[in-house]
Amino acid sequence: MAPGSDRSDPRETTERRMTVARVRLQDEYAEVMFFESARIYRLDKTTPGYASAVQLLRDAAADRQSVWVTLAEPNGGVIAAVSAANRNGRR
Repeated sequence: MAPGSDRSDPRETTERRMTVARVRLQDEYAEVMFFESARIYRLDKTTPGYASAVQLLRDAAADRQSVWVTLAEPNGGVIAAVSAANRNGRR
């Protein structure tokens, strides 16, 4: 990142706004797919707020809306938190 720049490299951040394509429930986790990535992300059932996060993801998938996703680590595949994005993509 250039000195004085206020934009972070998306590869270095754990938070992204992504559009939900599909949510599949498994025994111990939910698989989440986004239009912006070929990766299948995982939301573990042990994640705090799991049930409300799954509902938010399902609603967003039905409406083809974006959500804010916080990953457990940069470039990781495990979702730590999900929050709604408003119509212009902000929280």
